[in-house]
Amino acid sequence: MQSDSLHTLIYRLNMNTHALCEATKEIGDWIGVSGDTTISQRISEHLELIENNSEVISTVMADMVITGTPQAKR
Repeated sequence: MQSDSLHTLIYRLNMNTHALCEATKEIGDWIGVSGDTTISQRISEHLELIENNSEVISTVMADMVITGTPQAKR
């Protein structure tokens, strides 16, 4: 895959991930306001996991864009 295509792919995947997280958060908030706090809490827990992983994922993606290979430690 060409470098520009890889950069575009990584950028778009990152954008989609952020958009899905925001949409899920809004749905979770709406469910919480509607009275189902158990489901709302479960959604929040899953989103927290995504947020905790986002920094490492962003770093690895940036390394891949710059070098073509991931450099971050797991």
